[in-house]
Order: sequence, then structure tokens, then C-alpha cells
Amino acid sequence: MNQYKSTTSSTGYPSNSFLFESNLQTKGFSVFTRIESVQKSFGELQIPVANENKNNLINSFSLGISKYLSKNKYFWMDLGVMGYLYSINPELMDYYGKSPVSAEVFLRIIPPRMYVNKSIDQDMPGMKM
Repeated sequence: MNQYKSTTSSTGYPSNSFLFESNLQTKGFSVFTRIESVQKSFGELQIPVANENKNNLINSFSLGISKYLSKNKYFWMDLGVMGYLYSINPELMDYYGKSPVSAEVFLRIIPPRMYVNKSIDQDMPGMKM
């Protein structure tokens, strides 16, 4: 969580944000979620209004699931879908609608997990004295 007020470079006025992410991985699939809240000024959103420095609260909730297609020692590949729900200030509804939503389908390529050899007795090349 962002515990400090950050100053936006475009307006000079403070804004806040936070982000929470969670992920559940099993042998065959992965489920993940993200909750995010950010303050953006009209100027940062490039919306022309009289008071461009007023902060607008934008909240987002996303939920996704992916199914592993391939796992080998070089890469993992999975196919997934993710949906987003947004909550915005009433002043932004003319630009974004009453209930903005979005979705995506993706193909993800992931490097494999690295495993550390737990044996202390092995010599490491280049580390001899």
C-alpha cells in the first residue's frame, strides 16, 4: 500500500493510490485478482474542465483465470481470460459511461521456476581461493 502522498508531476497537487494483488496457482490453472484505487486529476486524464487540478477517485477490480497449455524446462505457456470492473466519480461518467467494464483474452509465456541447489558441499566454479 502506498503510505506516502505522491506529488504528480503534471499538476503539483498530491494524489494517493493503493494496489492489492492475489494469485492462486495449482497444477492445471491459475486464478488471480487485483484491486486498485488511484486519484487522477482532470488534467492527467486530459479532460478539459475549469478546475483541471481536482482529483478524481478511480477504483478497479479485476479477476482472471488461466489454464496451463504447456510446461517444459524452457518455458510455460497458458491461455487465460481477465475481466475488469471500474468505479468512477460522477463527473467522469460523460467520458467513461455509467459502469465501465473491459475484458481480455491472453496467451502468456512464462520463464520456468528456478530451483536453488540446497547442497552446501558442492564447489562453485570461480569461487575457489
